[in-house]
Amino acid sequence: KFGAHDANTRAPLQGVPPRYLFNERLGMRWEIMVGLLRELHDRRGIKAPDRLHLVEVGVFAGHLSHIILKECDFVNLVGVDPYIGRDGTFPGNFSNTLDADVALYKAASLMEPYSDRAALWPMTSEAAAAQME
Repeated sequence: KFGAHDANTRAPLQGVPPRYLFNERLGMRWEIMVGLLRELHDRRGIKAPDRLHLVEVGVFAGHLSHIILKECDFVNLVGVDPYIGRDGTFPGNFSNTLDADVALYKAASLMEPYSDRAALWPMTSEAAAAQME
């Protein structure tokens, strides 16, 4: 079982480990994400009405989705989360303290103003992948 504060969880990787590098970017993860999306948008030279397509797996209450949609009008976003909750997949101890329907309602409410370029799919990532074009 994994959560946001499970630093002691042992999950050895099979096969070749992922490649990564550190850089000098500072800020909260959502600020860094918005900056990276803007850079990608600029590098690709995307002009309206074309947009970047982004899938967020594990939306929870929609904080990251909301910031991306608010700050990046060039992004179409599909948020995927099964909203099961009691299976221990919510971050930290929220699986025991937050009803999954409350998290779903919060995420849907935050994404609603952007319904022309955002969708919330309350399903597993496996089911969502099967429906992606």
